[in-house]
Amino acid sequence: METESPRTGEVLGDRYRVEERVGSGLEGEVFRATDLALGFTVALKVSRSSKLKVVRRLYDEARILSVLRHDAIVRLHESGKLPDGRAYLSLEWIAGCTLETYLSSGRLDEGQMLALGYRLASALVEIHEQRFLHRDLKPTNILLASRAPEGATIHRAKLVDFGVAGILGESVTRHGLQTRGNRWSGTPLYMAPEQLRGWRQTPATDIYLLGAVMYQSVYSHAPHCDGGELVSFKLQGAEKVFDLTIVPERLEAELALPSSPNLSTATQAVLLRMLRQDPEERFGNASELCEAIEGARQEVAG
Repeated sequence: METESPRTGEVLGDRYRVEERVGSGLEGEVFRATDLALGFTVALKVSRSSKLKVVRRLYDEARILSVLRHDAIVRLHESGKLPDGRAYLSLEWIAGCTLETYLSSGRLDEGQMLALGYRLASALVEIHEQRFLHRDLKPTNILLASRAPEGATIHRAKLVDFGVAGILGESVTRHGLQTRGNRWSGTPLYMAPEQLRGWRQTPATDIYLLGAVMYQSVYSHAPHCDGGELVSFKLQGAEKVFDLTIVPERLEAELALPSSPNLSTATQAVLLRMLRQDPEERFGNASELCEAIEGARQEVAG
């Protein structure tokens, strides 16, 4: 059973005063809160219920964040359990906006897109070296920190929400899509083909996801899709395997880049390789990707 959502002004665990709700998902909510013990603002992520599987998922996220150290990854302050059994994470508060909000006022130019890509690719180096996969890179999970006088900037992008992150080598058990009856449904505009099919996921999966974000930042829509239609997938048996017979045909074709804006040859090559259908044909690792992006940046700047 879900617990009533915390109210503005309510103090949770005798420590965190709720200031406002800033986000929500299927199993948790995020609040801007004040840490009364230390006197600073935090992002407080609270599970919707005290069910064991829900609490465990939040603690899984805490364990992952506790070992990651990178300026482009949100920091974990602490995790714990409230008196009513709900779990919480106290996270770095990032004043600014999501990349999705930022892009609603206009696309990035080529240089900005490459700068964003390089910063997030370097974060993937840390994530993968620690044997994790993020699996959910998308514009709403990228926060752009704001600092006066320039406001939110892609040079201070932070990757957040490791709620569906996985451990390298583990079998896939969660897809990050809503369930409705005997079907899974969602808007998998950024997901790699192997995610949609329920196949093995590797660092190449995160590379595809980042490529999809970079693509949208300059073309204003996700790869292979210039709309936001809902895509549903039947499941087969207890293993929840996607029925491949209804995977859209757009997932079978290699990507062709739009003619506008006209990107440099190096940048086009980077994007096309990141977004290859076959994971084996993408960059071998995030470090190799960083080198390729840096090469494209130098070509654009030169």
